[in-house]
Amino acid sequence: MMKRELDELNDQYVVLPDDRIYTKIMGEQELESQVAILLLADVVFLSSNQNGSVHINCLCNDIFGYACADAEEVLYSEINDLFEHYMKDEFDGPIIWCIKKRKVMPIQPVAEAIQKSKIWDLSKLQKDFDLVDNPF
Repeated sequence: MMKRELDELNDQYVVLPDDRIYTKIMGEQELESQVAILLLADVVFLSSNQNGSVHINCLCNDIFGYACADAEEVLYSEINDLFEHYMKDEFDGPIIWCIKKRKVMPIQPVAEAIQKSKIWDLSKLQKDFDLVDNPF
């Protein structure tokens, strides 16, 4: 399928960064489909605890601190919002989602990179979501 055809059908397909194409599953399984797409795109990962519960986590390494492995838990009710952020901007969308959820601005180099993309206005987000400055 050519890129132009995909653009015309963008409500039916998702193209991941490595050009793999996935059909969107609508209806009752929509959230599960979104989780699958986020997993395949390496936006989220699964973890479990001693009780055997499985948790969905959004990667946010090096966003809020330097050389910091980090993740933000994604609640079932938040899956669609995270997915919509990803669809708006594959790279910075999930970062913006984590920023909003934590209510903390990213470290300066990350903030500068987000501003350069001109997709997100961090100053407006900081005001709208009452984000606190990052101490680092």
